[in-house]
Amino acid sequence: MADRQDAKDGTLRTNKFTVKGIGGTVAWQNIGFTVGAESNNVVNVAIQLKDGDGNNLLVSVSVHVYISDTAGGAVAATAPDGGAAVGTNGTKIDTITADKSYIFKTDSNGQLDIDVTESGTDTFYLNVINPLTGEIESSTVLTFTA
Repeated sequence: MADRQDAKDGTLRTNKFTVKGIGGTVAWQNIGFTVGAESNNVVNVAIQLKDGDGNNLLVSVSVHVYISDTAGGAVAATAPDGGAAVGTNGTKIDTITADKSYIFKTDSNGQLDIDVTESGTDTFYLNVINPLTGEIESSTVLTFTA
């Protein structure tokens, strides 16, 4: 089957997957990250998923999130000693690799708060893989000081 766009409902159909449009645009296209300052060995990263027009996504979606030593790099060689947990918004669905790689679900406003805990001196990045494009979007550096 050739790729085609169904103009009536915004659904893109390919021979590999079907993407249902939201308000005429494909689900989420980019991410806003806000990295907080370290407090008591915890750095909070607030994540807001956005549509193709840059508007906040107003639905709950699942995302693959992983911790790395460089922006967009491989999974961290050594995990933060406290791993990552949901802060205010979202839900952890599964842990893929202990303290390094997860599946999270945003709240109904496309928001996710992740608290990363490290008691030593280190730096990490939080990365989200876009399931539609395979692109990796990365936070700014998370800095921990002992």
